[in-house]
Amino acid sequence: MRSIQRFAFLAPGFFLGSSFALIFMGGEWTDIAVHGAETGGISISRPKNDPNQTRETSVLWDETPVRKAVADLEQQSGWTIWLDRRIDPAFPISGAFQDAPADLILQETFFSDDRRVSRLPDDLLFAAPKSTVFLIRTLLTVKRQELREALSAADQKKWLTVRSVAWEHLTEPKAILEKIADSMKLEIRDLSKFPHDLWPERAPMDISGLDAVLLILVQFDLTLEFTSSGAQIVPLDPKSILISRTYSASDISEDQLAEVQKLPGTRTVRKGSKLLVRGTLEAHEALAGGSASGTSRKSGTAKQSRTPQNTARSYGLKPGETVSGTVKGPFLPYIKALCSQYGLTLSADESELRSAGIDPSKHVEVTADKATLEELFSMMAEEAGCDAELNGPTLTIRPAK
Repeated sequence: MRSIQRFAFLAPGFFLGSSFALIFMGGEWTDIAVHGAETGGISISRPKNDPNQTRETSVLWDETPVRKAVADLEQQSGWTIWLDRRIDPAFPISGAFQDAPADLILQETFFSDDRRVSRLPDDLLFAAPKSTVFLIRTLLTVKRQELREALSAADQKKWLTVRSVAWEHLTEPKAILEKIADSMKLEIRDLSKFPHDLWPERAPMDISGLDAVLLILVQFDLTLEFTSSGAQIVPLDPKSILISRTYSASDISEDQLAEVQKLPGTRTVRKGSKLLVRGTLEAHEALAGGSASGTSRKSGTAKQSRTPQNTARSYGLKPGETVSGTVKGPFLPYIKALCSQYGLTLSADESELRSAGIDPSKHVEVTADKATLEELFSMMAEEAGCDAELNGPTLTIRPAK
């Protein structure tokens, strides 16, 4: 049996590894910035124009610090992943995925009561506090519109041109903003008032000047205000960036209306045959038949943990097929990952488990020898003090009777 670092699960056609190949994602680019005396080096250059597409990848994390996990996932997948400064870089995450896209992997492992992941343009994943992720796509959209209304076509192009941006360890974000402004030959007013901070290194990422500046500022509850005289840093008022639109009330179903009313900051007013909605971009996408795509998953009950069916790829076993190998790892995170891999829906009330004295992240170790999937789940559950019941596509985990 192949040993994969700390723990492994081996099944027919199944491989999970925590050792990542480092893949060079770009061509040559020319550094046009200088190394400051008091800050780390900052590079603003032409975009990499990488012909490679983002790739599905396999990961296995066992309480891996989120900063290391994100760096590894970015190298392996070709996605750009930006971790908000307010997220503890040592926060441990666990999960196991095979041939899954980076956005799914990060969404499933990073999600919590106060953390979310937003998928932004140019294959950028922004992992941040929930309150920020709920607003970030709306903020980028509103500021683009504000920029187009306030600035000349030439200045708009400077802000919207994609550049490759990178910086070294212990770089001040204020210095990054200054270099971005210099590269655009534009001024950002009130930069002198920007708070001091030191950031870890950032590998080259392709991003527009506008998005880079907004994503830096939002981490300090700041944003840009565009007027005919240029751009100025101002405090971020979440209410000021909400979008108002009017709909025909007859075109909106009760289910759609109920969905958007659950989204933070959404207000709806019915006037005769018209429905006025003020809310985030996600709210208006839901009314247009879309979904709350800017966050990792819709807000819902925090008690029941559910793994979406077929979100990455279905790996259901064929009749008579069995698995062999060893499982070592945190119980419920590993169960979640296996359900995702095999296209199963997981029903597990973590509060109920804790009330019964069961740690959902308890480390279990079981060895399967030609076991069915149901037998494997039962072995893992027994080790954790639980019962496992596989009924069709649904796996239920509950405290042992």
